[in-house]
Amino acid sequence: MNAPLSHPLLAASERTSGLTSLRSWIDDADPAWRDIALRASEPNPFAEDWFMNASVRHLAVPASARMLTVYEAGQLLGLMPIHIAKTYGRLPVRHVQNWQHYNSFLEGVSER
Repeated sequence: MNAPLSHPLLAASERTSGLTSLRSWIDDADPAWRDIALRASEPNPFAEDWFMNASVRHLAVPASARMLTVYEAGQLLGLMPIHIAKTYGRLPVRHVQNWQHYNSFLEGVSER
């Protein structure tokens, strides 16, 4: 499931974005992920490929988990694991938030 997203800012450039099942992304991850982790504006070891790979394979991952990716001219610019949460605090409000496993102590986006 690789659905392109449309947005006025994306249309003005060669940027594209997409959503892929988190498990599928991990199985066939873009090799540029490692490069992004090395050059990240805010390094996060919990968002690196080796850690996310182990997390997805060995910990509970919601079925709604997806990897949001942004490319420009075919080059990976950033990625973020997301999922649909059923509640917001105590409120029964569905919303999209970044996904992280229980052993992750930092949140954030991996970006160039």
